[in-house]
Amino acid sequence: TPTAPPTTHPTSQPTPSPSTSPTSSPSYRYQNTKGNGGCPPSTLLHHLYLQDDWGDGWDDATQLAIGFVPQSKWLYKGSLQDGFESWEYVCLPTDKCLHILVSGGGQWSQEVKWSLIEVSLGEEMETGKLVARGGAGVDCFFSVNGLCESTCLV
Repeated sequence: TPTAPPTTHPTSQPTPSPSTSPTSSPSYRYQNTKGNGGCPPSTLLHHLYLQDDWGDGWDDATQLAIGFVPQSKWLYKGSLQDGFESWEYVCLPTDKCLHILVSGGGQWSQEVKWSLIEVSLGEEMETGKLVARGGAGVDCFFSVNGLCESTCLV
């Protein structure tokens, strides 16, 4: 089986041949140079930042999900398993109203915080436009390009 050509960046071995079609996952940060961060057409790259004030993660009771309105087909589901913070990239559609549901929280729900920031390519993560933020127990709506009123800036 052929492998991809050599790169200057570390890869797992053996590396697969490049795909001819876009994938639903964003590219690695060093590849985010073509205007949309490696996301499929009609989507934009966002930085999802998860925080826990105590540093023990969000516990098993808390999960954050992002999906379409009205069907709530989930594009992302995740949680902060351990530690003070975690982040990841997520590609979000530019032409839809989106739903964020943060379930659970329990006794320590005040420790849970999250934010969703539009990535400005070539800039520090914190400099992008804040799209949504909140804590545990949030059930809110937003859009990337102002298609619906945001209720996710609490």
